[in-house]
Amino acid sequence: MSSALHSKQRSSRDSLFIKKLNKVVEEYITEGDLSVENISRELGISTSTFYRKVKSITGYSPVEYIRNLQLQKAVDLLSKNYGNVSEVAYESGFNNLSYFSKCFREKFGVNPARYSKLRISRSDSFGYHTSFIGREEELLEIKTLITKNRLVSLIGPAGTGKTRLGTVTMKDLGDTFRDGSFAVYLTSINDPELVPSVIQQSLRIPLHPNKSVMKTLVDYLASKELLLLIDNFEHVIEARSVIEELLAKCNHLRIILTSRTTLKLKQEIQYLLQPLSTPAPVKEVNLENLDRIKSYPAIHLFIDRAKNYNSEFDLTKGNISTIIDICYKLDGLPLALELAATQLRLIAPKDLLNRLDYGLSILKSGQLERSKRHDSLLNAIEWSYDLLSNEEQIYFQRLSLIPDSFGLHIAESLWVKDIGTNFIVHIQSLIDNNLIQSFEEDGEIRFKILETLKLFGRKKLRESEKEHQIVKVLAEYYVKLARKAEVRLNGPEQNEWINHLNRERDNFRGIMAYLLEHREVRFGLQLANALWRYWNMQNMIKEGISWLQKVIRLADRLKSHELTSELYELKGNALSVLGITQVIHSENIEEGAACLLQS
Repeated sequence: MSSALHSKQRSSRDSLFIKKLNKVVEEYITEGDLSVENISRELGISTSTFYRKVKSITGYSPVEYIRNLQLQKAVDLLSKNYGNVSEVAYESGFNNLSYFSKCFREKFGVNPARYSKLRISRSDSFGYHTSFIGREEELLEIKTLITKNRLVSLIGPAGTGKTRLGTVTMKDLGDTFRDGSFAVYLTSINDPELVPSVIQQSLRIPLHPNKSVMKTLVDYLASKELLLLIDNFEHVIEARSVIEELLAKCNHLRIILTSRTTLKLKQEIQYLLQPLSTPAPVKEVNLENLDRIKSYPAIHLFIDRAKNYNSEFDLTKGNISTIIDICYKLDGLPLALELAATQLRLIAPKDLLNRLDYGLSILKSGQLERSKRHDSLLNAIEWSYDLLSNEEQIYFQRLSLIPDSFGLHIAESLWVKDIGTNFIVHIQSLIDNNLIQSFEEDGEIRFKILETLKLFGRKKLRESEKEHQIVKVLAEYYVKLARKAEVRLNGPEQNEWINHLNRERDNFRGIMAYLLEHREVRFGLQLANALWRYWNMQNMIKEGISWLQKVIRLADRLKSHELTSELYELKGNALSVLGITQVIHSENIEEGAACLLQS
């Protein structure tokens, strides 16, 4: 207890020191003298003591910490439309506009002049490269609904185009809201407790010590007139209370939400998204009326996507009955239609129809609801998958295990090494078959797999009994990345590496979940230990503590003969990190002190 008491006293002293430091910086921020010498003199300590205390408590050097406070003030001023960039720079303690812009860009990834006008979050940098077809009426209806109501849920099964429709609505309405529109994509998480953090990070809202993520969200959004798109909510349906609280406390916030199931909230307006309309089977339509047939949304979409692979393709009297049957058998599901259209590069429409008639029995998984419409979608996915070579099928299975978007380095590490062919060729093949999509983010080419396709790929991977093996490959990659970043987070490349880790944040979360599921204690401890500095610097304290606690509990369940010297050391480091974090941040001082004693 004496150790716990000592830790508590030290934590209290540290907290008082930081509060005093923040107050001094606030007082001097517009006077321009924010030098380490001046601030340490005001605090009544030497510069060397000042450096040591700030570094040990915050993980930043004094210059970095003071600059972060200045940038935080700049963000607050820009968010309040305080004035032009020069005025904001001056009020934030920057005497040089170029230096202010450079620091701001390094910290937030965007120039200050664009920050206040920023409409779309990082997550929405994943764009669409095809035209928006078949949902024009629904788009108008949803726009009308969200202007009259504060929560509109787009409800429908997989493959109906909920995400695309929600994204287009959000973009179109962005300029009608004073503070813009933002997208929050939840496909990479399944823990409801992470929802506030994902929203906070998508909106780039800075976190504050000793304030919960939810409180930070509410405080930020309370005065905002803003539209949020929150996508794939069925993964975290238990987080409905988050939506309820945001709507209750943020009076000008409006939310469009996509889900396979309703939230059952009082304010919720449910919009059931049906598949695209398609003509009845051939015998019931007038084949002479090509223009009328083309006007059906399902036919229009299928023809448009087919033209991407054969520019001369069109609806003719010779193929009209076949095209109608294809769209009818696919139940007008947009994703199924797009996947089927890719096959017209290799086979004729009649051959495609024959494969539809043949049918497939796949994916009898409890993860995906079974219905005639869903069978149509899954059949289309299976056909696209069958067009791949055996090596590409294995590659797609492996890539499907990556929780979020990914870059070329991790894609290369998962390639089937013994084949020897350039993996870029096979990435392109997967893109050509609409199984993965590419986009550019911060000058880097990244890739994303739609959630329905991921579930398919992961099931195939499980069937091959290789899932555990690939989890370990992914873990090894991300442990190396986290350890490399850990060393550089205190160096001159700090901002670059923070941005890099932010891009991979949801992948780290997903990998940690995999490691817990597969009881991979060693990798779990390694990854949690390596990410501690990043979590601390990003004020992701509660989340970091949660991961540390989970992986330590997993280690506790090991039998004595399983606890190697390496695991013993890794567990000791994790206990030490957890204890220090809990004590410094006053999360649970007694438990933290106990962890330190165990370490």
